[in-house]
Order: sequence, then structure tokens, then C-alpha cells
Amino acid sequence: MKNILIIARKEIIDVLKSKRFIVLISLFVIFYIAGLSFIFTLTGETIGRRPLIFLFSNLLNTLGFIAPLIGVVIGFDAISGEREKGTLKILLSQPIYRDDIVNGKILAFITVISLSILAATGISIGAFASFLNISMDDVFRILLIAVFAILLSIGYYSISLFFSIHFRKTTHSALASISLWITLTLILPILASIIAFIIVGPPPQINPGMSGKPRQGFRILREYWNKYQLVVRTITFFSLNHHFDAVARKLLSTSIIIFGQSKRNITIIEALSQSYVNISVLI
Repeated sequence: MKNILIIARKEIIDVLKSKRFIVLISLFVIFYIAGLSFIFTLTGETIGRRPLIFLFSNLLNTLGFIAPLIGVVIGFDAISGEREKGTLKILLSQPIYRDDIVNGKILAFITVISLSILAATGISIGAFASFLNISMDDVFRILLIAVFAILLSIGYYSISLFFSIHFRKTTHSALASISLWITLTLILPILASIIAFIIVGPPPQINPGMSGKPRQGFRILREYWNKYQLVVRTITFFSLNHHFDAVARKLLSTSIIIFGQSKRNITIIEALSQSYVNISVLI
């Protein structure tokens, strides 16, 4: 354990000094706070009774895009970079297990990314707390989303670290890591929608003669949409982004409609229990 902590401390210092990390975190904080400010300015009075939930729901895609990118950029040369510089041989010549090096790097990244995302989230919440009606329930929901964003970033870092271990050249590791990130983040959702459309077919056309039966038309559309979403979810199940998005949107959904009429608030525990599969994959 002592060796792991030594490696982790060294890695934390290296990461914090890295220009790539500084640029990425700076962009992340800027997009985070500027995005929230822009959405708040744009929406004005239409922001609703739970402003923090509304603001973060509009920024969710940005968070799901940048958090994995940080993991990829920091992880693709974690081992291959050390190998090319010759520092890996120096480390291995010491009484240190290879597993200690890998575990130390993972621990360092967990520490750095956790502090970065939680700090950015805390600053964002604090910036709006002075002039918005924010409840503690909303704050806990947003902080939980930040925790799952950390898990998402760690997941992509682990994948990049795997490539960095198995590829001798950093360029090959970077190409594999970035290609996988682009595929899971951008290409797979589009591909899933296309495949779902091919399998399920186009949306049903509601007969004008059914105008007097709106519930029947709504039921047909709902059945079609459920089938379409089932295919999409099945395909995107292999993407970490899908699971993060599913958990985050559950936490941001503060109420549900019962029997098509009345509404009931969803507690944080209920939201988490309904997303246990997604949470298990992220963990």
C-alpha cells in the first residue's frame, strides 16, 4: 500500500503540472459555469420552481461529453508514455510491483478528477445559490450526478490505461482510446437510432377518424415509442455514456405522472433504486 501511495503522489504532481490537464480542466470549468449562466440568462422567468434542476438538465450532455474526454486524454499515455521516456524501466528497477504502478496511477486520477469535478460543481451551485431558490434535495441530486460523472471519467481512464499498457507506442494508444470514445459517445447513439428505426419502422399514422379517441391514439404512439426505446437501450447498453445519462436523468426527474393524471414526487432513493443496473455498470 505504501508503494501505491508513493506512485499516486508522484502521479498527482505530474498530472497537475500537465498542460493537457490544465487546459482540459479550465475548459471544463468555463463551459460548466458559462453554460449555466447562459442558460439562466436565456430562460429568465421560465426557469421554473426548481431552477438548479432545470439548469443542470440543460447542461447534462456537456458534462457527459467532457468528463470521459478528460479520462481519455490523461490515460492514453499513462504507461506507454513512461515506456517511451524510459522512466518505466527506472520504476520497475525499484522494489515495486507492476500492479502498484497501475494502482497508483488509478488512485491518482481518481483523486484529481474527483476534486476537479466536485469543485467545479460546488462553485457552480454556490454561484447561483445567492439569488436562486435552491433546496438541499436539489443540491444532493446535483452532487450525486457529479459523483456519477466522476465514475464515468474513471471508466474511460481505465479503458485508456488498458490501451496504454498493451500498446508500446503512445500514438497507437491515443488512436485506440479516442476512437473508442468517439464511437461510444457520438457514433453509437446515432447508429442505435437508425437500427431502431429499421427494426420498428416509421411512427404510426394516427387515423383522422380517431380524433374522438385521443387515448387510443396516445396508447398506439406510446407502444411504438416503448419498442423504439427498447431497441435503442439494448444497443447503447455497451456505452458508459448511456448508463450515466440514464442515472442522471432519473435524478433530474423530480416527479412522475400516476394513471395519466396526478403527479408524485420521486425521492433520491427511488431514483437510485430504479437505476441500479446503470449504477452497477458505472461502478
